[in-house]
Amino acid sequence: MNKATFNQIISSLATISWGAVPVYLYTRGLIGEYLSESFHLIALSGGLAMIVLGLFNLLHARRQVGCGHDHSHEHGHDHDHDHDHDHGHGHGHDHHEQ
Repeated sequence: MNKATFNQIISSLATISWGAVPVYLYTRGLIGEYLSESFHLIALSGGLAMIVLGLFNLLHARRQVGCGHDHSHEHGHDHDHDHDHDHGHGHGHDHHEQ
């Protein structure tokens, strides 16, 4: 396990733990001691969302992801053409070829 995977696992577990706090307080009926009643469902839904995101990240911690595009140095076309220095316009000076 490399350092990035380890850090992702620790971050995922921390996210799950933080999400479990409002869910626990809501299910035990203790959330009213900390929040107004109008915030109870918001705290519950936020806690559940944190748990879901933490679980998703934990399940995908070892997945290797590319950057999403090809790194080949091909031009993607098959016709012959020259890559010379002559672009068909003057530079105001002479090139002395030997």
